[in-house]
Amino acid sequence: MNPLDFMAAVLPPPGNGYYCVAELTSKYKEHVYKETLEELEQTIESCKLNGYDTYFALGTFKNPDDRTAPNVEMVKCIAIDVDCNHPLDLPDASGVIKQKGYPSPKAGFEAIMAFIDEV
Repeated sequence: MNPLDFMAAVLPPPGNGYYCVAELTSKYKEHVYKETLEELEQTIESCKLNGYDTYFALGTFKNPDDRTAPNVEMVKCIAIDVDCNHPLDLPDASGVIKQKGYPSPKAGFEAIMAFIDEV
C-alpha cells in the first residue's frame, strides 16, 4: 500500500478541510497543508528522498496554518500511541528510573487489551 492509499483509508474524505503533512527531521520542521491528498504527494516524496521523518495529522483542519485541536474540522479514526522500551527510560542522577513507556511490547499490548475490555 502506498502512502496516499493508506492516508485515504484513515483520513476524512476530501472536502472536509485541509490535510497536514509534517516533516520533523530537518531544523525547519515544515508543516504542509493541502485540500487533497494528491497535492501532498510531492511533499511526501521530497521528504522520503531527503531521508526525513514524515508524519501526517489524523484529522483535517479548518484553516491551513494551525495544527491545534480547536482547528480540527473532522477525524475519521482514533489512534493509540503506546510507547514500549522508551529510550528515555534511563536512570536520573539518583539512579531512579521514571518509566516513560511500558517495559515491553507485550506489556503495552496487555494494557491496550485491558483498555478495550474496560471501554
